[in-house]
Amino acid sequence: MVLYLVAALVSHLADAELSRQLRLRLADISPYAAGLVRRWVAGRVRTPVQDDVAALHHAIVHARGELYSAVAGPAVIVHYLLWTDPLLAVVTVALVAAAQSVRMRMARRWAEPVGRIAAAAS
Repeated sequence: MVLYLVAALVSHLADAELSRQLRLRLADISPYAAGLVRRWVAGRVRTPVQDDVAALHHAIVHARGELYSAVAGPAVIVHYLLWTDPLLAVVTVALVAAAQSVRMRMARRWAEPVGRIAAAAS
């Protein structure tokens, strides 16, 4: 747990420094004429400077830890089940695989209607 907290602290500090540097570089509009900058809509400047840099936060800080958690949790559970009751482990893995198969088939089936709804909403 301590290692996870230290890793989270280090990754958040690195993300803060990277975000600061990216925002400074993206916000540096000194080469542009002042009249051109005044004509820009505020959203055209805000989006790359604020929103796009903030979107990197998850990829930089949280993605690796979430990947490890997504892999380690089920691996520990299956290992424990194999050690205590191998039959229960096989049944559990088979049920999870069947549920995943059904979920994937439903996702393929509903991809087109969901895409139409998303297109209509935007």
